[in-house]
Amino acid sequence: MYTTVRWYETSTVSVRLPEGVYEAVGELAERVGMDKSDMAALLLFFGLVSVKGDPFSQKTLELVQADTLESYGSFIRMMAKLPPAARTEVEKQLGELMKKLAHIFPGMA
Repeated sequence: MYTTVRWYETSTVSVRLPEGVYEAVGELAERVGMDKSDMAALLLFFGLVSVKGDPFSQKTLELVQADTLESYGSFIRMMAKLPPAARTEVEKQLGELMKKLAHIFPGMA
């Protein structure tokens, strides 16, 4: 079981996945050390940023940009409040997570 700390607002959508896609999300989540929901959201995000052309409205682009900035700002605030030893451990875990993700997502290495 994985624990997820959310430092940003989320909206929920229920999606039915074909069995193979569901299993693939689960395998990637297990390999990286995330829960399935977070992995599915990450895969969706990478899919959206890979869309070619200019398919999104200005409002949607601004919302995505705001989401990114809010998430990053909240994360930095959370890290600043941690004791030094805990902050070092979180930084180490994030480094390991990013290495694992770089093996999955092209362009992250």
